[in-house]
Amino acid sequence: MTSYIIRRLLAMIPALLGIALITFVLMHATKGGPFASEHANAAVQAAQMRAYHLDEPIWPTFLGPGADSWRLFMLILGIMFLGVGIGAHLRKFRFYEYLRGTLIPAGLLLLVGYLLMITQGPGTSQQTGFVGGQFLRYLGNLVTGNLGESFSHPGQSVNDIIARSAFNSFLLGGAAFIILIGIAVPLGIIAALRQNTWVDYLASGLSLIGYSVPNFVLGIFLILITSLSLHLIPVAAWSVFPRDLLLPALVLAIRPMAVQTRLTRASMIDVMNQDYIRTAWAKGLKSRVVVSRHGLRNALLPVVTVMGDHLGDLITGSLVVESLFAVPGIGEKFVTSVNQRDYGVLMGTTLFYATLVLVINLIVDILYAGIDPRIKLGAAARS
Repeated sequence: MTSYIIRRLLAMIPALLGIALITFVLMHATKGGPFASEHANAAVQAAQMRAYHLDEPIWPTFLGPGADSWRLFMLILGIMFLGVGIGAHLRKFRFYEYLRGTLIPAGLLLLVGYLLMITQGPGTSQQTGFVGGQFLRYLGNLVTGNLGESFSHPGQSVNDIIARSAFNSFLLGGAAFIILIGIAVPLGIIAALRQNTWVDYLASGLSLIGYSVPNFVLGIFLILITSLSLHLIPVAAWSVFPRDLLLPALVLAIRPMAVQTRLTRASMIDVMNQDYIRTAWAKGLKSRVVVSRHGLRNALLPVVTVMGDHLGDLITGSLVVESLFAVPGIGEKFVTSVNQRDYGVLMGTTLFYATLVLVINLIVDILYAGIDPRIKLGAAARS
């Protein structure tokens, strides 16, 4: 189990690097910039760009005297690596097995680096020699746990912004998850045990409605009813708990609750029709024992799978709900960073969300082994 967890944690590193690369590319491909404005002073804007190292080239490159020679050397070296790797593969050289994972990827990396060097702008930083660029600078800070500084909140680091906002997002997501589990799973079990009765039809109908209505529509409707008509809960308040937590948590939980109810019902119906359940009934076991010990435990596997996904979605997918109810969480910071082109907060929240989803998926896989002893992880699965 320990070796399996370590391998999964190590596998998260290239996944997060890929997510960081894709986010970085899309972020810089968008028109505009964090300090772009029609009325901005050119000198002030240049100073801001220089302060946040945005005057550097985006990708690693060579600048100044001899830059063309270094780029040509990279091109030739990349072609050589790629050619030798492909040739060794075609001729089935014995040593190719040792070089396969090195030559071709290294050649492709050098060629891609050359293309990036000749297509990007030189920047305005006036640096010479090898310039790491904005992406390598960000990766270097990321290795040390530094997510950079916020452009829209001068003097505040992205780490501090995420730390302050994460608690509210976890609080909202956790409350929505409790509502989800507390209603969806019992309702699905009852619907399965009362199949084709009014209880089953009511649960199915409510699930269909909950899945069909978008959360922002439901949120606006509840605000109109509870706040503007009945004056029960103030609009966009986040100070009194659990009052101010109830509406956003409920709106956030409705859609996954519908999915979870239907899945629990279907899984429970399938399990209760198995032969070992009939054997348990034939032995004269009590209904509570048959349902809880033999039925529910086996029906929980697909439920736990989707439950883990829902937990990640409830915490990371609350962008609209946090904006609608003015919840000062990470989702609200993410939306604001997109509008303000705050690269640091945008990258930081994206990586935070990605890490959270990967960790939740790992926890769900570990829970499989606890729920079903037949599932083995790590070395036990290969033996």
